Amino acid sequence: MKQLFNYAPSLKRVALLFTVWLFLGALLNLLFTQEQLFFAINSHYSSALNYIMYGFTLLGDGLSVFLICLLFLFTSKKYQNIPLILNAILVNYLPGLVTQYLKHSFNCERPLKAIKELHKIHTESWWPVLHYNSFPSGHTTSAFALLIFLTVFIFPKNNKIVGVLFAMAIMVGISRIYLAAHFFKDIYLGSIVGFSIAILVILGYQLFAPKKHKIYVQG
Repeated sequence: MKQLFNYAPSLKRVALLFTVWLFLGALLNLLFTQEQLFFAINSHYSSALNYIMYGFTLLGDGLSVFLICLLFLFTSKKYQNIPLILNAILVNYLPGLVTQYLKHSFNCERPLKAIKELHKIHTESWWPVLHYNSFPSGHTTSAFALLIFLTVFIFPKNNKIVGVLFAMAIMVGISRIYLAAHFFKDIYLGSIVGFSIAILVILGYQLFAPKKHKIYVQG
């Protein structure tokens, strides 16, 4: 892990921000019920926010992640190498597979099914209507996995940009609550799965990849 931090110093910034998020998220889960946390976000809406939050949700979609990765691959030849291409696939999609397994294992109800007072929930006709497989959030998992990929491979030494990317990953999670698709615990675990599995995938790749295809030279 130390060598990965040396290769991508900005990962330290992301790890610090994630630690703060873990603490604050755990505190919120302890102090408030899931319905309280849900309505704290879902009940504060406006016409502008309806579109802004939907836009953030799209950033966590699998197609968006794919297009973002393609964008970097085609904009510069320095990104057109085997380690980056393989990790673009593995880092961004293995966490999603873990989340899908957990979703179908727990099969938790989403807010539109779990909350009895449906009239209190803000929804729009053009938002997806979802009822099951709530825990954890797949979009949040994708957002945090993409965050790790971009931090390590695209912006390894840019603390400012990765700080913005971290905030955007959080907003993807919040947007899922705003759109009545998830509870707070869903996005909280989704962030943990996305972050931790992405890191493990990179470390695993570095450990088992042939020497000529390693991400960095091990000392």
